[in-house]
Amino acid sequence: MPKPAQFEVMLDACLAAYELIKESGTPEAEALMRLVLFQIGLELARGPATGRTTHNDN
Repeated sequence: MPKPAQFEVMLDACLAAYELIKESGTPEAEALMRLVLFQIGLELARGPATGRTTHNDN
């Protein structure tokens, strides 16, 4: 999971993108962004101390 500050920046960017897509995007793009936001919510619910690795961990 990204560091808290990075995670907040990512969340803010996704929320801003979602708002733009709601205004002028396709229903498919809106559904995709809702899925991304849902996944972010799951990560927030898990918290930082899960011991999992991410795709960015080498």
